[in-house]
Amino acid sequence: MKKLKIAVAGLGRTGWRNHLANLAKLPDLYEICGVCDAMESRRKEAESTFGCASYANLESMLREDGIEWVVVATPQILHHEQTIAALRAGKNVICEKPMAVNSSQAEEMAAVASETGRHLTVFHNLRYAPDFALVRKVISTGKLGRILMVKIHRNDFSRRWDWQTLKKFGGGNLANQGPHVLDHALCLMNTTEPGIVARAEAAVTLGDADDHVKILLHAKSSPLVDIEISSADATGADRWKVYGTSGGLVGDGVQFQCKYFDPAELPERTVQETPPLDRTYNSETIPWREESLSLTEAEVTRPLPLDYYTDLHRAICNGNPPPISTAHALAIMRLMDRVWETAI
Repeated sequence: MKKLKIAVAGLGRTGWRNHLANLAKLPDLYEICGVCDAMESRRKEAESTFGCASYANLESMLREDGIEWVVVATPQILHHEQTIAALRAGKNVICEKPMAVNSSQAEEMAAVASETGRHLTVFHNLRYAPDFALVRKVISTGKLGRILMVKIHRNDFSRRWDWQTLKKFGGGNLANQGPHVLDHALCLMNTTEPGIVARAEAAVTLGDADDHVKILLHAKSSPLVDIEISSADATGADRWKVYGTSGGLVGDGVQFQCKYFDPAELPERTVQETPPLDRTYNSETIPWREESLSLTEAEVTRPLPLDYYTDLHRAICNGNPPPISTAHALAIMRLMDRVWETAI
């Protein structure tokens, strides 16, 4: 089995935990060839932990011919510059989310990937989240009928005061969690350019970037998608709620309740234009069916980057493009731009 030779730029929280730690668990699929970071202590730690070469800057790492893939896991304000540098050096790139600071930068990154003939994909690893897979599976059965609305909430109450709370560094809840949730939303809709109503503001954060975001996505022949990403929700909310014409689904991300009926079991009705003689409202007994669905402990605890990297390796070795396409990542960036532009 062919190993993909990979290097990671940025040894912070994401580069270390999400990428290197999980790539090391897939030694039959990936060979960690190098890392780069400005901090010498982090470089030495990577050398001793992963047995790879380390570089003080990206330029020197990109000169190594043996590296096929580069993970850009630096702050998002560097994604544009560093991704383009890696592509022009002949490397394929896995860029952390968000893809860039704005869609204009993302468009340029995509253009360079096309020009150089290199792969460019974005680390939307929550595409492989087991709760998202469960929701899609239930919807696909058709038991809920036509899907009218999906609510996706990522809420809690917490203050932050790190660099990701500052606009100048591309921070905020929309940039941090938004790409994942928007990825889910677009997978559930039949368009990549839905209409948007949005609000984004700084509420309890100590920085100036948004930490309370509300988005409504709508399109013809698609369910309405209601998104909340808030750090100012003291009472909390279900992570998922699905409304259908013959049932619904609700869940906290681990435990789910599904309630539905078979329309064929309902008696035929016709609209009555005359008022009821007994002065009551219409009523009937619906033959509801209820199911409890739960994720297993193994599903909940499995690191999602493993599935992302396994899927990517399978695609590349079979001669296919990466599962997360550049076009899809661009659609997410355009949505994020529109949220910032149109937020009330």
